[in-house]
Amino acid sequence: MAEFDGVWIPYTELGRVILNQKTFQEHQHSNACRVQDKAPDPLCCPPYGYGFSLSRKEWGLFFIDSIENVKWKENAWDSLIIGDHEKLVLQSLVTSHSYPEDARDQSLQKGKGLVVLLHGLPGSGKTLTAETAAAEGSKRALMMTSLGELNKSNKPASFEFRLKLVLRYATTWSAVVLMDEADVFLEAREDHGDTSHRNALVAKYFSGIVFLTTNRIKSFDKAMKSRIHLALEYTPPGLGTRERLWVQNLTSISSEETSVDLDEAINAFLLVKMNGREIANAVHTARTIARFQKRPLEIEHIEMVLDVWKRFDESVSKTRKISTHTTDNGVHLVMQRTNSILEEEGTFNS
Repeated sequence: MAEFDGVWIPYTELGRVILNQKTFQEHQHSNACRVQDKAPDPLCCPPYGYGFSLSRKEWGLFFIDSIENVKWKENAWDSLIIGDHEKLVLQSLVTSHSYPEDARDQSLQKGKGLVVLLHGLPGSGKTLTAETAAAEGSKRALMMTSLGELNKSNKPASFEFRLKLVLRYATTWSAVVLMDEADVFLEAREDHGDTSHRNALVAKYFSGIVFLTTNRIKSFDKAMKSRIHLALEYTPPGLGTRERLWVQNLTSISSEETSVDLDEAINAFLLVKMNGREIANAVHTARTIARFQKRPLEIEHIEMVLDVWKRFDESVSKTRKISTHTTDNGVHLVMQRTNSILEEEGTFNS
């Protein structure tokens, strides 16, 4: 979450913004433009408004003529490919959740938040669940953050300040929070006091909707576990799920841009073990090649991309195998690929 330094630098913003001058003046009052010494007439209808960019996570001045209302994705929940029962529970919780009337009164927020845990392998749809379904489906803004962003200075006080600021903004704007790399909130640690305090900030004193995502959990913090309303596990897609993913990505392309036969594509690519993100990236890359060639998307474009992907996947898969080598001091280093994290373990042999 970037802090405003008092200097407005012009740039083009294509993402979503939240116009809210009151919140800007409350939290950035020392940097607010002072206009008391100017004539009152130009102030009646200024050409800009104070707003917060959801993609840049910064405050800015946005020209009113360049702003339009948000166009929410229709049938957002239909695009979410998870089990029917899980989708029903998630949709019911998110759409039925209500925010306090006075978002600035913290006493009204205690214990009224909705905490959803999404855990599983990278590329399995965790972020898409919060982004496409939950935020779009409920027509709410999405505020994305991660442990890396919150802990830039590696200082507990700064971490807590940034976390509180994100949650305060989300409550004020009735936004959905997506917190990536949420292991710090989920895993039990020796420093129970510090961890429990951070957990309370998210789960106890926040009345909004927060999604926590993680690739793996070593050990669950008991206090945090009791505050999670719904936990969804994301596993590698099977044949049925992969077919739906290919159909979803290919049918999203207008007929003028593609000549791909859907059945032929499904038969050709269904057995390729790719996750949802990899399938989406493959289709996007193939479309880019087709546009560069000024041709409609053809099955050959996708085959070209998959051929490159397969060669890369084969080279990466070699690192998943356990390999042992001896260093000069007799220490054996074991390197093992686990999900998306490469770990090293030192072991001594007698």
